[in-house]
Order: sequence, then C-alpha cells, then structure tokens
Amino acid sequence: MTGRRHTEERDMGTRMLRTARIGLTTAGVTAALAMAGCGSDDEDTTSNSTPTTSSDASGGSASGASGVTSLADLTGKGTEGTPPTSSPAPAKGKTVWWVSCGAVAPDCAAPAAAAKEAAGKLGITFKVADGNLNQAGKYLTATREAVAAKPDGIIVHALDCIAIKPALEEAKKANIPVLGVETPDCDTPPNTQAPLLTEDMKYAPEIPDTEAYFKSWGKGAAEYLINKTGGKAQVILNEGTDSVFPLMNQGFTETLKKCSGCKIVDTVKFTAAEQIPNGPWIQRFRTAVTKNPTATATFIPSDYAMTALGGGKAVQEAGSKALVVGGSGSAAGMDGVRSGAVAADTFAHDVAWMGYGAMDNMNRMLQGDPTVVEGVGAKVVTKDANLPAKPGTPYQSKVDFKAAYEKAWAAGK
Repeated sequence: MTGRRHTEERDMGTRMLRTARIGLTTAGVTAALAMAGCGSDDEDTTSNSTPTTSSDASGGSASGASGVTSLADLTGKGTEGTPPTSSPAPAKGKTVWWVSCGAVAPDCAAPAAAAKEAAGKLGITFKVADGNLNQAGKYLTATREAVAAKPDGIIVHALDCIAIKPALEEAKKANIPVLGVETPDCDTPPNTQAPLLTEDMKYAPEIPDTEAYFKSWGKGAAEYLINKTGGKAQVILNEGTDSVFPLMNQGFTETLKKCSGCKIVDTVKFTAAEQIPNGPWIQRFRTAVTKNPTATATFIPSDYAMTALGGGKAVQEAGSKALVVGGSGSAAGMDGVRSGAVAADTFAHDVAWMGYGAMDNMNRMLQGDPTVVEGVGAKVVTKDANLPAKPGTPYQSKVDFKAAYEKAWAAGK
C-alpha cells in the first residue's frame, strides 16, 4: 500500500447540505465526516454517565489492559505533534487548486479557507473547486475542473478516490502533482485499484499517513472507553461499511481486543448514504440501544451522527447510561460534549492546521522536495478537558501553528 489516503463524502440531499460535518457517503463518507460540522445541535442537557476509575484529565489507565494510552495522555498531548521548523523558500508565482468536499460543510470549508490564507503568505495563487458533497457527481466534475486549469499542483480534500479516478488519471498524464488530504488513495482497503495520488498528507508522528489517521480515529475512542469504564466497556458498535469507515472500525476493534473485560454487545452496520435525518441508521441504532439496556458505551464515528442525527439523544431517551463517544471536534460535537449528550469527542483535530499543513506540503512538492510530517493530530475533548470556552466553536489546538509556519517559510532557502 502506498503512503497516501483518506476520507469520505456523500449524496444526502438538501437537508444534509445544511446540516452536516461528518456525514459520510460511499463517494460520500468523506463529506459525511466533514459534514458533521454543519449539523444542528439536537440534544438534551442530561448527562450520560457510567462508573469510572480515573478522571478525564489526569491519571493513568486503571483498566489492566496493556498498551492502552492513559486518559491523561489522550486529553493531554494526544497525537498532536509540532509544525516543521524548516522549509524550502515559498514557491511564489505558482498556482494551486484545492478540490473541496463541499463549501456548505464547515469541515470542508474551514481547511480550504485556512489553506487559502496560507497560500497568500507563500505567494501562491489559490483556486477552489467545490465538490458540493458529491451532489450529481460533483466530486469528479470539480476535480476535472481543477485539472483542466493546468495548475502547478492540486490538493484533493476529503474526497473518494474511486469517484475521482478518471480525473486523477488525467492529472497524472498531464504531470500535475496531486496531494491527498483526508483522502485515502485508490489502493487503500477495501479498494484494490492502483494508487493515483502523487503524495499522501503526512499528519503527525503517530499518524504519518491517511490510513493510520483513520485507524487512530477508532483507536482513540476505544482507548477512552477502556479507561473510562475501568476495562469493562460493553459496547454498541456503529460500523460503517464504506469509504473510510472500515479503517475506523479496524482501529476501534483491534484496540478494544486489548481489554479482556470489554466486549462488543451489538453491531449496527450502515452505509454513509443511510446516515440521513430519521433514516435507516438512526432507526437501527435506536433499536439496538433499547435491545441492549446493559450496554455501557457506544462508538458513533461522526459528530454529525451523534448530534444532528440524534445518536446522543437516542441513548438518553432510552434511559441508557451508555457513554456516547466519537467525533472529530466540530462545533456541533463540542456543543454535544457541553450539553452532556456526548461523553467525549475522541478525535478532535484543528481543521485550520490541516489547511496550513497541506499548503506546506504542497509548497515542498512544487519544488521537488520531500513532504514532511506536519504535526496535525487529535485529542480527546471532555467537559473537563480541551472544551472550547465559547459555545458554537470547533476544537482549536493550543499550538501556535500559524506563527511556526510563517517563521519557517520566512527563513526558507
């Protein structure tokens, strides 16, 4: 497998276009995860609770499971690294196109906006092609628009590689370098086709490529639950079957196996396209919660599903004490934690840092330099740790990455 990959998308309809950050469809898991940030907050204020053995912000694992990150580290350093301290000179005068998963979704729009800001500081002309959550096959149309412009480089963000394969082949033929950000390459399981991305985004030391990135998404959720339940998590697993979800599932289940007292008591399978308001996924999930009153936890990968689609609310309405965990740090996810409908947002990452890191790697690619690890990782957010002070705002890293990039670019030779 090559070192490049990631993300999701989906064709969910008009309502979804207004409400999502992690709505994820086949060609849509990407936008799906990204769509959760557009979701409205539809949760009660009653907190979910379950017996715990250590605090959220301090203390090690009391689960007895070996090789499991402690709560202190999950909420502390997490997997975040640091931005690079050196850089080639800015590729002034070059043109880069960013193919966005969808301007209507905050987690698609925010990285693009940050990348545009970074491009301005690098002296690079920046253009955006809007994939519009793959409505009417727009992922492919937008990528082809970027290729047709004959830019010096292209960044594809949170798209489905198979959906844009023809355009990537055209870019390769035209010798246009393509960087994949939160976009698994076409050879990433379960896909078995030839890789087409020139480079994969390098995120953080512990998650150096997109495959590791999405596995870490599930891993962090499992580690939190193992710690929080004292090694006795009885989990309802929401298992996506398309796009990046299999990687998340793998990260979660492989980690949970380290805990001898933990068990998956039920599995709710879904496709990205089934994660729509009052759709197949939420109906099946409500049934699973009712059927498993002794469950102590549930992993719901996206903020969108936990909040706008009512995952957290379904647990509360069933009178369940199960901890609801998952998500990626969108404003909806943060407010879900604030209200108590979400116990922990377990893969909160700074989407603006993602945009800056992508442009730093593209700047290197444009000059024939190797790409580097950008430091973009994730932390666990709870009511007691890393929660933004202001409601309605996404997770923001305390790392001053903008200043670090500006310093490296200014000193670039």
